[in-house]
Amino acid sequence: MGFNRLTRLTRFTPSGLGVLAGAMASFVGWQLWHYQELAVLAVLGTGVLIVALLDARRKVQLGILRRPLAHRIARGDELVVQYEFANATTRRSISATVIDRFQADLEEFRIPSIPAQRRDSGQMTFQSRRRGEHPVGPARVRRTDGFGLINVERTVPGEVSVLVHPRIYDLSAHSGALRIITDDATVRRRTTDPHAGFQSLRNYVDGDDPRLIHWPTTARTGTLMVREFVEVRRPEFVVVIDTAVGSASDEDFEEVVDVGASIAAFALGVGIGVVLRTTARDRPGSLRPITSAASVLDVLTPLQQSDGPDAVSIPSLFTKGLHSSVVIVTGPKGPSTTPGDMRHFRVVRIGHGAALSTPGVRSLSAENAADFAVKWARWV
Repeated sequence: MGFNRLTRLTRFTPSGLGVLAGAMASFVGWQLWHYQELAVLAVLGTGVLIVALLDARRKVQLGILRRPLAHRIARGDELVVQYEFANATTRRSISATVIDRFQADLEEFRIPSIPAQRRDSGQMTFQSRRRGEHPVGPARVRRTDGFGLINVERTVPGEVSVLVHPRIYDLSAHSGALRIITDDATVRRRTTDPHAGFQSLRNYVDGDDPRLIHWPTTARTGTLMVREFVEVRRPEFVVVIDTAVGSASDEDFEEVVDVGASIAAFALGVGIGVVLRTTARDRPGSLRPITSAASVLDVLTPLQQSDGPDAVSIPSLFTKGLHSSVVIVTGPKGPSTTPGDMRHFRVVRIGHGAALSTPGVRSLSAENAADFAVKWARWV
């Protein structure tokens, strides 16, 4: 893959600006005072800049290929991008610098002079700070003239993107996990028994499923008897992510989502389906229990803060009643709204300055997701 020859940017270095300013000043002085020495300086300065520009514009005869070593990473992980350079010409290439960007990081890599028909490689490392699908680049190749006066940059074609998902902290090792989650896990294990809903035996009536006939009792009594079952509702654990802009800063909200993902993953780890809801109108979350950590990441990776008509209230998520235990994960100033009866709710506040401020509600506050993972063991 070669460089895009149409997109280029020419800039003066600080030294180049000094030479340009000197040449212009010399020209103005010659016009005012007619000193021949000033005219010579102006011509020399202009000539040096022209030579520098021609040198900087020399094409870097290299093919370049770049690829992330991972296309999906957790927030906070480092992204490593591999660069391959190929000199397919019969001459040694000139040195240059490749510049690339990912999120807030801007990195540079010096491309050495590569012999003819040879290859070279390099790597850059970037830090991931925000969730979502983010582009890497666009990358540029910068060529500086031999005098160090002018930079010419050309854009490298080809788009590369990386998906950054929430970081899931390991909570399963903590023995003091949420009591309500472990209680639900016990109930769920019982309901996996196919006979868990058995209630009693009754006489067979026309239309009953023959597979429900209890043959030992039928043989003993001489009357067809069938098993009668009741539906056993499997408990659900609900995690609500408060997306209100006023509840958390941008940085704190990233930690909020990490905590929500970690709690959901822990519940899944002990065998409970998780209903994952948010207060963002365009991304309300899951209405049915999620059964895998991958689904949790799919729901939360694109989630952003919401405000005004783009946000919904927490009580509106439970208009059909509440049949599960609920944890609200919010920022230090949240929750943005609260149901009238908070007895079945727990509140987790994450962010700088988070404090317990809801009387009568079982709450936990932490500075960030890592701090929450430590405090989790004591929150019972």
